[in-house]
Amino acid sequence: MRPDQPAHTGCDIRCAEAIELVTLHLDDALDDRDRRLFERHIDACTGCTRYVAQIRQTIDLTRRVLEHMSVARHSQRTELRAAFVAKRRRSD
Repeated sequence: MRPDQPAHTGCDIRCAEAIELVTLHLDDALDDRDRRLFERHIDACTGCTRYVAQIRQTIDLTRRVLEHMSVARHSQRTELRAAFVAKRRRSD
């Protein structure tokens, strides 16, 4: 067993089980029992703590990229619309 992995008892979960629960935890979709087990594991396991931090960072960065893309698309549509209107006025 790795030093950062708590011993498995009937009440604890292992790293693989914690990893399966990460998205449910981040979505606040775990029941009280699973949330307590997950949080207890994360508090004791540096590897899983780092993994959860990486997932949070990935979600945050993805959100930022999507927001940036949305703003860029809106800007491009606005520019395209303005160019179309300008060309149309020149042809009138």
